[in-house]
Amino acid sequence: MLRNTDPYLAENPVHVPQAVFLDFDRTMSSPAANMQHLHDSLAAIGAASFSNDLHAEQQRVESAHHSFDAYGYLAPRLEEAGKLQALQEQYASQGGDVLYDDVNDFVARLDAGRVPYTVLTYGGREWQRLKLLGSGFLGAAVITPEQNKGRVVEAFRLNGLYGFTSIVRKPSPLYVTEEIVLIDDKRTSFADWPGPGYCIERPGEVAQKDVPMPANLRRITGLDELTVYAGRVMRRDEAPASSLPQDPEVLYRVQYHEMACAPLVNRHSGAAALRDSIIFEVL
Repeated sequence: MLRNTDPYLAENPVHVPQAVFLDFDRTMSSPAANMQHLHDSLAAIGAASFSNDLHAEQQRVESAHHSFDAYGYLAPRLEEAGKLQALQEQYASQGGDVLYDDVNDFVARLDAGRVPYTVLTYGGREWQRLKLLGSGFLGAAVITPEQNKGRVVEAFRLNGLYGFTSIVRKPSPLYVTEEIVLIDDKRTSFADWPGPGYCIERPGEVAQKDVPMPANLRRITGLDELTVYAGRVMRRDEAPASSLPQDPEVLYRVQYHEMACAPLVNRHSGAAALRDSIIFEVL
């Protein structure tokens, strides 16, 4: 699925104006909804007694302004109790209402506009993977321990191009582009990112107000503020009147997740340690 390919040497690549790296937590998925789904899953497998300790540990870690890996905390405890596999199956198979209401519409616009996209998420592999599976999202995801998403994205660039292979269409076309749009909820994620990006600060979620907004970013409060025109992501209030139709029935006539893609790995990247820490998942 993932190829080590120089986009310049590939046969018949499809050139597109842009591709998108889309953050997961607080961009696509509600952390509060994910945690509620986790507590519900514990109760469903007869392990509700773990919920109180889980909640207390979450508060302790997050009060120190750190990310809480709920799965990393629970896994050894549930393994000892013989309930870890049951939790994994319950959480992933039942699914929770964890995606924000505007996610499916935005993904449909990317599909209809022929814009390749990949989820790029920071955190522990198993917890991020479980959340992705539980969300019902179908696509490719890059899971990384590096919080600076700008550095991660640059690890994929080769000879000025980024390459993406479709995980849905067969045979898989190769899409190449010179421009990436990065969408994330943390301003610090864009620290080394020179390209276009949107910092999404949803109402009710924690925002990094104390961190200056980089000049190359646009602030949005939801994915519903974005649309796609001529293969490019832009704010709706800046798009021409002839941009993609607003009627969801028109959008959903395209194959859903048709443009879900996996990025090509640049094995010649100078950031070897960063590159080797990247984990790919195809959901």
